[in-house]
Amino acid sequence: MSAETTNESIDATGELEALIQSRDGDAIVSFMRLLPPEDTAYTLSHISDESRIALFGALSEFAPELGADLLEHFVDEYAAGVIESLEPGQAAALVDEMDSDEQADVLSEMHEDDAEAILMEMDPEEADDTRERMAYDEDVAGGLMITEYLFYNQGQTVEEVTRDLHEKAEEHIEFEVRY
Repeated sequence: MSAETTNESIDATGELEALIQSRDGDAIVSFMRLLPPEDTAYTLSHISDESRIALFGALSEFAPELGADLLEHFVDEYAAGVIESLEPGQAAALVDEMDSDEQADVLSEMHEDDAEAILMEMDPEEADDTRERMAYDEDVAGGLMITEYLFYNQGQTVEEVTRDLHEKAEEHIEFEVRY
């Protein structure tokens, strides 16, 4: 990391801490969306634990998909600790937005009562699917798989399907499509 990058990262850390203190959810979300990906890990790792919890609390309300995406980049044990420190409703908003395999992995790292409190706040169908995935060991097919899938009508041509996959690549990213 160059001296300039380090200074920018330090500035970003201070700015994020100030935004969290202000409790301005929209500003926090804008800041996180504009933060260069290469600075995200440094910035999040250099704010206080209290600020990190407040950050994810704000993201659960204002941009749960962004909060879930950030949490999916942490090791499961750490993400579970962050989620466990939130109110069950806040945690459920983030977990609901995680990829299905990540939901099970992260919730499996928590105390059973905490995980169940979060599951009770989630969409009932999503919670049932997550409970089912949590029953598998993490290193077997059932514990590794995602349950989201894409489907196309039988009458569509390969060209139509391929075009849709290319045109909607961002929408289909959670499906880990290989074509």
